[in-house]
Amino acid sequence: METEDDGGTALLATHKDQLGRHADFGECQISLVQVGRSRARLLDLRPSDPLLVLTQNVRHGKRAFYLAK
Repeated sequence: METEDDGGTALLATHKDQLGRHADFGECQISLVQVGRSRARLLDLRPSDPLLVLTQNVRHGKRAFYLAK
């Protein structure tokens, strides 16, 4: 399937447009955590720095098909 440049539309919005009402359930969880050692190396932060993590998921039927963190 070919796609055109949408000017920056989020992947979740694109899935919603394609599935329409067939996307049964979605949620976004917000967590405040410490960066931790592995993320700290990747993000050039200290392991004890605070980090806000947003986790989005959408279900189709009873199966998760989209997850973003």
